[in-house]
Amino acid sequence: MFKTQIHDAKPGPFGISLMRTDISQRDSLEKIIVNLCTCLGIVSVQRTMDNNGHYYYEPKNTVMGFQSATNTILALSEMLLENHKEAAKNS
Repeated sequence: MFKTQIHDAKPGPFGISLMRTDISQRDSLEKIIVNLCTCLGIVSVQRTMDNNGHYYYEPKNTVMGFQSATNTILALSEMLLENHKEAAKNS
């Protein structure tokens, strides 16, 4: 299986998307968590906040423990990739 790489674009002018600019970063991150969990069959995610107002997430039925949104997204995406690799091996 190939691994996608990120590379620098050619210098010069470029256009940007204005899609979803009305969604807060927190809402965007939580939508990504929900989408990844849905793909993985995880039906629930617990959210808690520390005394400094930082949110932490724990997808149910995983061994992740509570993590920041970005670390949760990274862990879920790695789980999804592993599931994809296993499915490709078994087909």
